Amino acid sequence: MKKSFFIFLSLILSTALIFAVSITSLADFGDFSGDTDWGGSSFGGSSWDSDWDDDWSSSSNSNYYTGSTSSSDNDDSGIGLLPVVVVVAIVLIIVFGRKGKGTTPSAPTVNVQVSQTPVTHTMAELKLQDPDFSEEALKEKISNLYVQLQNGWQAKDLSSLQNTMTDAFYNQMDRQLQAYKLANQTNKIERIAVLGVQLMGYNEDDTNTTVVAKLDTRIVDYVVDDNTGAVIRGSQTAEKFMTYEWTLVRAKGVKTGTQADGSTVRCPSCGAPMNINYSAKCEFCGSVVKSNDYDWALSGMKGLSQRTNG
Repeated sequence: MKKSFFIFLSLILSTALIFAVSITSLADFGDFSGDTDWGGSSFGGSSWDSDWDDDWSSSSNSNYYTGSTSSSDNDDSGIGLLPVVVVVAIVLIIVFGRKGKGTTPSAPTVNVQVSQTPVTHTMAELKLQDPDFSEEALKEKISNLYVQLQNGWQAKDLSSLQNTMTDAFYNQMDRQLQAYKLANQTNKIERIAVLGVQLMGYNEDDTNTTVVAKLDTRIVDYVVDDNTGAVIRGSQTAEKFMTYEWTLVRAKGVKTGTQADGSTVRCPSCGAPMNINYSAKCEFCGSVVKSNDYDWALSGMKGLSQRTNG
């Protein structure tokens, strides 16, 4: 009995290790895309949320809305599978032990649901507060930003996009991108297309207004070795249809169009005029403007599903 139990336990731990190794195959901006399709009504994907502590060391990145962490030396998304594996292992060990005592418990059901951010207000309500707000303009901003983020991820340089994200979210993504630099790898993202953007609604607290958006996109992505050019992960031909949930924040009370349509603002440190379409950094004092002080800034991403064609 004991020998069989330890063999069984070894198999479970080996399975968990395989899961841990396989998660490093994720790619695209934020490392959401993977080798295996996922999503739908029964499984939720990976996410990044800037509410997590930004002062963690570079060896640990927050991952998933459930709060799991992973090493930044590898691609990080997908680590949320490990708790599921551990739970399954514990349940099976208990079941195995009970069988030795002559009991036959019912089989457990493990079901990880997609956790979408709830909203308390409609976009029509936001329009009443901010008459110049345009849903189409925000959708266009989100579509353009998605393409820019993928291109910046491939270039391994997000600095020009720093003003489009909250500080915490930018620092998380930049830390994760360092793993590619240290490994001398490049995540290639091609045939980028935003197929649709839906604004699901918004929430508001004492300081911020937060809009929740859903994106349907298509990409081709793979990882190459910088030294040899060889493809080490992914496919140069397979199309991945990705669905994401984005959260964007803006300071409460800010109205659309109050900052010369968002293209020119004043540096918060020295007061010099800045064209934030050109750079988020003040050329006079080096300060970085936080775009959520005057416009929508990306604060979090969640992967909802992936479907691969080819």
